[in-house]
Amino acid sequence: SFAKNYSQKDIGCRRHIDDGNLEKDLSNFSTVNQRRMDRLTKITMMAAVDCLDKVQLSVDESNINDVGGIFCSSYGPIASARDFIHSGFKLGLNSASPLIFPYTVINSAPGAIAVLMKTRGFSTTVQGYNPIAYAFDVIRNKKAKAILAGGFDELSPELEKAYLNRTIVDENGTKKPSAIANVSEGSAMLFLEEEEFAIGRKSEILFKLCNYSVSSNLQYTEESIDNFGFISAECIYKTMTSALERSEIERSKISLIISLAREDSHQIESEKEALKK
Repeated sequence: SFAKNYSQKDIGCRRHIDDGNLEKDLSNFSTVNQRRMDRLTKITMMAAVDCLDKVQLSVDESNINDVGGIFCSSYGPIASARDFIHSGFKLGLNSASPLIFPYTVINSAPGAIAVLMKTRGFSTTVQGYNPIAYAFDVIRNKKAKAILAGGFDELSPELEKAYLNRTIVDENGTKKPSAIANVSEGSAMLFLEEEEFAIGRKSEILFKLCNYSVSSNLQYTEESIDNFGFISAECIYKTMTSALERSEIERSKISLIISLAREDSHQIESEKEALKK
């Protein structure tokens, strides 16, 4: 029954997410200079502020060095970088603005979040890496007691064109068109805490993160345009099996699976096969 329903086009659980006002949740923070912020930073800050409001973390000298942030973006501020560079082409190098330049780098939004949080703990920005897995290791290795982990990306004409022209390489090394027409954007944040730290500040604990696993089957023949080549069912199977073994969780205890593949993705069949196995 599960396998049959897995690749159905519509199983009645769609959610429509409305665009929010990017300014409204930032108005109470005097330390945040909204006037200079680019759009991607505002999107990211909106998610961070919403998460931190729910967390209700009180920062003082006792924990200021124990709380940090780990953030990931696949593409970063493409629009801001493009505008900055184009202004230089049109008006000359002397037109380069030191006020705009900070928003052309991938850690501009995490930098604004660090100012907002007023913490001095472990913080970094990465590309193409799972920030939740990274945060899990940092907390487990006693480098921090709490981490705000999240990701962010915005849609730009350049990205939209790239996705429409996207190709993939399957397991036989054959290159195929794989356009994604319904691309979107956004930011998501998750606050992870060491159990003792969470209990000490009487935090509402939503779930326990047991462990994780990552693996890859690299494409040696030809890489796809966005490096997302075909992922085999065996690779997905090994990743899930490894995560279960590390977590010491019995398969019979699993009651919810969150899938990565889109309903128009070539990846659905691989996931379906891996889950059955």
